[in-house]
Parts: sequence; C-alpha cells; structure tokens
Amino acid sequence: MSSPPLVVALGGRVIGINQDTGIELWRNEMHGGGLSWVAIGVTEEYVFSSASAAKIFCINRMTGENIWTAQTTGLGRATILCTKNRVIVSKSGFLDCFNIEDGSKLWYQDLRGAGKGGAALGDTNNVVQADGKSR
Repeated sequence: MSSPPLVVALGGRVIGINQDTGIELWRNEMHGGGLSWVAIGVTEEYVFSSASAAKIFCINRMTGENIWTAQTTGLGRATILCTKNRVIVSKSGFLDCFNIEDGSKLWYQDLRGAGKGGAALGDTNNVVQADGKSR
C-alpha cells in the first residue's frame, strides 16, 4: 500500500502529490473558494481547505474529489484545526466548528472583540500557529 498523497495548497487550489514519485495525482480547483493563499488541515482520509471566500472544502485525500463544502462565518485567511470528529476554522475573528463527516455546522463564536488577525488554534498535542500576516 502506498503512502497517502502529500498535500500542497497554493494559488487557490489544492494538489495531491505521490510521495514516492513526485507525480501529481490530482488537483482540486476549489471553485468558489477564493484566490491566493490556502489554509489546509490534513487527516488520513480528508483534506480541509479554505482560501479567501467564506467557504471550507472537505476533499478526499486519495482522489481529490469534494466530499462536502460549507459556509464559514468569516472571510479572508483561515486557520484550520482538525480533531477526531471536528474541523475548526478561524477567519477574521470568527470561529466555526463543523462535523468532520458531513460538514454540518456544530457551533460558531464571534471573537472579533479579541482581534481579527490570524489566530492560533490548539487542542491536546495538536496546535496550528497563526500565519502572522496582518489582515
């Protein structure tokens, strides 16, 4: 059994690369997802991605096909944290939590009073740092 693809995100798209050969396996254009910088969260099965639009994508890691998409509360650069059964997205001071299997929104939190810039997200032994770029 081969390794799951290496996931590369840039230019408003996500690309799966064979880790043994370097060959591109698939490309997901994230239609309607925005342009430029793409945040990703990766599990064994899924790739979660979000660019500048108010949208998150759940992509099959092996095939590159969309499994689900969902609306995020905020726009702009994202931080994504994957947990066992949830994916959490921070954008422009808003925090959204989605069911990892079907994309249903479990909750959201308006944290704009604390700041609107890049957010670091953390759970036990699982931390995603803010990108540091001002908004």
